[in-house]
Amino acid sequence: MHRANELGLVGAVSLAVAITAAMALVAEVVLSNWLAIVFGAAAALATCWLWLLQPIIDLRRQATANPPQTTHNEDSRAAVSRP
Repeated sequence: MHRANELGLVGAVSLAVAITAAMALVAEVVLSNWLAIVFGAAAALATCWLWLLQPIIDLRRQATANPPQTTHNEDSRAAVSRP
């Protein structure tokens, strides 16, 4: 499972690079070099935000909003161990 996660991340990074390069190439052919740089940078920033930073922010918000609950107190253990 760990290896599959690593390969999925490598695939996502490769896809992000391909999307950014394709957008920059099309912008360079249709527009100019400077606009190609702007479009490529915009694609890279959007990909980083949507695929990396926003999910991390959401996970941290969810973790702080719903802290893990512990049920290891003396009363629950005593209730379970009684016949």
